[in-house]
Amino acid sequence: MVHVSAATTLYIVSSIFYIYCLVFNKEEKLRYAFGSALAGLVFHSVSIALRWIETGHGPYINLYEVLSKAAWISVTMFLLVQQKYEKIKIAGFVVMPVSFLIMGIGATNSRDIQSIPASLYTYWLIPHAGFATLAFGAVLIAASIAGLYILKERFENTKKDSHADSFYQRLPP
Repeated sequence: MVHVSAATTLYIVSSIFYIYCLVFNKEEKLRYAFGSALAGLVFHSVSIALRWIETGHGPYINLYEVLSKAAWISVTMFLLVQQKYEKIKIAGFVVMPVSFLIMGIGATNSRDIQSIPASLYTYWLIPHAGFATLAFGAVLIAASIAGLYILKERFENTKKDSHADSFYQRLPP
């Protein structure tokens, strides 16, 4: 329980940094956003691992587990992708707030341990749950990047003068 609270708090801190960096064009502060997201991911990973040990199954039975896993995969995928593609780091202004909101919604649901229903004893359970979660993370990151391009277009349409130092100018066309 403490691990989930620590992860959520660090995701909130990361969200604040990402939003601050976007609003005030402070790209040099993104390392704090990344660091707090990474620290939150460590706590979140420990939380999921402890829950898995406690329940004896993966995080795919109740809504609390599913939403926690969705937030975890979203943050994990985003942190990995932003290491490869530096220009999308600021997309964390959507990924991180959505992740902590998902965890918050999950926390409002029952955390009771449930066994796997007989209807789910199939070899399709783990691939289905895994690919569904990967798809969620990919869509969240794609939506974040799309949001950046919408902001870039609005910025370019409202600023007709020189804005060569703008963050948006560094995004590919």
